[in-house]
Amino acid sequence: MKSRLSLLVLLVLGSRSLLAAAAGDAPVKGAKELFYDSTDGSVVSASQPNTFVSPGPAKKTPTQKKGTAGTSKKVAHKPESNNGSSETRRPIMKPSSNSPTLGLSYWIELVGRDGKGQQVTDNRIFRSGERIRLHFLSNADGNVALIQMGSSGTSSVLFPDPVKGLDDSRITAGEDRILPTERAWFKFDTSPGTEKILVVFGRAQQDIDNFEIRPRMDAHSTQAVMKTANEIRGGKDLILETETENASEIGTYAVNLAGKPVVLEIQLRHQ
Repeated sequence: MKSRLSLLVLLVLGSRSLLAAAAGDAPVKGAKELFYDSTDGSVVSASQPNTFVSPGPAKKTPTQKKGTAGTSKKVAHKPESNNGSSETRRPIMKPSSNSPTLGLSYWIELVGRDGKGQQVTDNRIFRSGERIRLHFLSNADGNVALIQMGSSGTSSVLFPDPVKGLDDSRITAGEDRILPTERAWFKFDTSPGTEKILVVFGRAQQDIDNFEIRPRMDAHSTQAVMKTANEIRGGKDLILETETENASEIGTYAVNLAGKPVVLEIQLRHQ
């Protein structure tokens, strides 16, 4: 039976990747090391390493609009409102905003049936009824698009979705961007399966437009998008890494050494 997560495209990679080798005998740098500023390991917001982002109202910024989640016949789940009360934020390390490379990281905030939250990666096997949110951090200002891949070869854009009020696709460097919203979650239904989400992040909206992404795409259009995406994913410039041990840096990191768009496929296993 086919499983679908809700309104947005939950991105992602599963395992830790081996990183591109530097020239000569220089030490190999991983995606996480390239993502963060090696000369400044300062923390953007101080907090305990095992606390989580508040589900309540957050500080508004000029680049982020308040979105509201809607429903869609094509999507089996809808974001659930959250009634939690935690006000502490997990530490956010400062990325290297002046780097010529382009980097994007994400982590998954999971809330179990007991209402307790935890930060996880896509290595986890999710269960029916569990709720999640996606947290993105970039080393440069840019735009993001999430595409949900269907089992029949078709696809649809989960984010942005102007119809549902989710029309602000900007990510500001060094700022935690929560999707679908700071007050909503994605909930796994009772149908097991693997959610596949393609994430595209570029410095400008034109970088996203070059993929010729449309709200609803048939098999032919989906193949065209995947061809462009795979050219980037298969190149030597894209480095991937998943951190599972350091509590303040848990998540998946992707860096494009050439500064071109970052493309990720998120796979969320649901049983």
